[in-house]
Order: sequence, then structure tokens, then C-alpha cells
Amino acid sequence: MPFAERRLTNPTTLSTVASTVYTVPSQYTTIVKQVVVTNTTASPASFNLYIGSATSANAIFSNTTISANDSLIINLSQVLSSLEILTASANANSAVNMTISGVENNGPLDPANVYIADGAITTSKLSNSSVTSEKIADGTIVNADINASAAIDKTKISGTAITAADIDAKGDLFVGTADNTFSRLAVGTNGLALVANSSTASGVNWAETGGLTLIKEVALTSGGTANVTSVFSSTYRNYRVVANFTRDTASTGYLLMRIGGSATNHQMSGEYSTWNSPTRTGDNGNDGYVLLSSQGANSFTADVYGPNLAQYTYFTAVGAGTDYTSRMNVRVADTTQYTSFTLVLNAGNFTGGSVQVYGYKVA
Repeated sequence: MPFAERRLTNPTTLSTVASTVYTVPSQYTTIVKQVVVTNTTASPASFNLYIGSATSANAIFSNTTISANDSLIINLSQVLSSLEILTASANANSAVNMTISGVENNGPLDPANVYIADGAITTSKLSNSSVTSEKIADGTIVNADINASAAIDKTKISGTAITAADIDAKGDLFVGTADNTFSRLAVGTNGLALVANSSTASGVNWAETGGLTLIKEVALTSGGTANVTSVFSSTYRNYRVVANFTRDTASTGYLLMRIGGSATNHQMSGEYSTWNSPTRTGDNGNDGYVLLSSQGANSFTADVYGPNLAQYTYFTAVGAGTDYTSRMNVRVADTTQYTSFTLVLNAGNFTGGSVQVYGYKVA
């Protein structure tokens, strides 16, 4: 239980307004041993000293007189508790100085409840000590108390180690990451670590079964064209485009999907038929339409291959409307790295619906 003898209050000039001259530190106790009061004037003066606020009930010296140019030395053994204060005043401003000395104890006087000041213990202080777990209150050590350079070995942490059997038969736990890919949390000799997604778990290659990620959705509510921009990039190799819409023209019309702005490089081959006839009609030509659309509900799905790569772009599409169904294959015969596409009605306008673009995840 360490004690520190120190000057509690440096020479302080008192005024007629009582003020705090000393405060016991938090969770400390203090023994006031000596008070020196000096009259610096040529006339008698008096002072007051209180434990706590300046009330008569708290006074330990009240209107105590000091002769002219004289000092009064008062020896005490007054114990103060944590955060208690000493308050003092004089009968005249700038007449009386006060100095207080004593002993501070950084813990309660009860030896069964020793208090250790914050930051008081370092490794050098523990070299010859017997600090055991019984000396540390449960639940008091937090993350900030452990230095980042401590490098505590996992063998020092109580508990059952995670093994391959705790995760799966291959010792890998697959987790999704922010870029919508999969990595595996593998058990190794140095604990757990994220490993690239090139392996399989229980015979399933998670890197290849990631599914689709929605990139963009555009409303099809007006006009005869819809520009869908900034959807193809190096993030994905292949894409799926899905559209559902209505059209305001009763006559049969073509819906075209142009990769980029040019129609001349689009070469199409496919077939279409009506719902109530088994006859299929072949069609081929430029501009790559994917659906014979009509008034009412229409929909189509197209898989687009490599539009952002420096190679030919291909896509296949199937579509259905009130009157027709179609299946088309399209080749865009240039090596432009496209980022956008346009939907075009050859007659009428869109009156409702939307188009969604998805990216296929790849390893």
C-alpha cells in the first residue's frame, strides 16, 4: 500500500471569497499533516479552513487570528476520503498565504481492498511479484489493455482448438466476400486463414456456383428506345439481360437489342412462331432482333458473352409476346469493348416495364 509524502497545496494567497485549495484524487485517501498560514501584512489577520463547502458545520478553523507579519504552523492528522475538498478564506484579500502538506495514499486504508492506480503496473514491476488470476477481477481486462505487439500465441488461450472436424470434412469453411466472390477459411498449422477460392468443399466448387449479381435496372415506360449504360465492364465476363414490358401498338413489331450504337455489325439467325401454330419461320439478317413483340405483355431473356472483351460479342435470346415466341442467336462482328446497349422498338413506344442486367460470377 504505497504512501507518498508531498505538498498538497503550494503557497496560495487567500481571498475573502472561500475557494477550494485541495481536492483528494479519485480513489485516493489523504492524511493532512501540516498547515502553514502566513500573514504578510502589518496588521492582524484571520482565516477559515473547512473540510467541504464553506459552512460553519464544516469548519476546522474559524476566524483564527494570525499576528502581523507572523506565521501559524498547525500540525494535524486529518484523514480525507476520495474527492473530498479543503476550502479556505481570509478576512482580507491578499493578506494571508496558506501551504498544506500531507500524505497521499493511492488506495483505501483497508488492507483487504488495495487499489492500484491506472497505468501503475508494467512488466518490470511484475518481475519479482506474484500476480495471479485471483488478483484480477473477472471481466475487467478489455481489448485495449492488450498491446498490439503482444503476439499472444494461440496455445496460451484456454479452450478447445478449432479443428478440421469442427468445420467440414475438408477443413474448409466457405465465406462470401465484399466483391461477391467466395473464399475459404482453412484450418492450418498457424490457425485459420482465408484462402483463394480455387478449391472445393464436399465436392462442390463454390467459385463456379456463385450465381448472378444485379448490376442495373432501367424502367421501360416511354419512348421507342431505352439506353442501358455503364453495365458491361471487366468485373464480369458474361451477362444476363431480362426484360418485361408492354407496348402501345397493336401491329406486330420487332424489338431489337443493339450492343453499342451500330446496327451493321449485328448478324442474326433464328426462328419465331405464333402460339397457336406449330409452324416455325426462320429469319436472319442484320441488327440482331430478339423478339417479335405485340401489344400487351412481352418479355425476353438474353445471355451476352464477352461484351467488354476485345473480341466478337455473342448473345442468345428467347422472347415471348401476346402473339409470338422467338429464339435468336446474334453475333456482333467487331472487337469493340462495349459498356452499354440499347433496346429499340421498330414501331410504337414502351408503356411500362423494366430491364435488368446481371453479371455472372466467375472464378
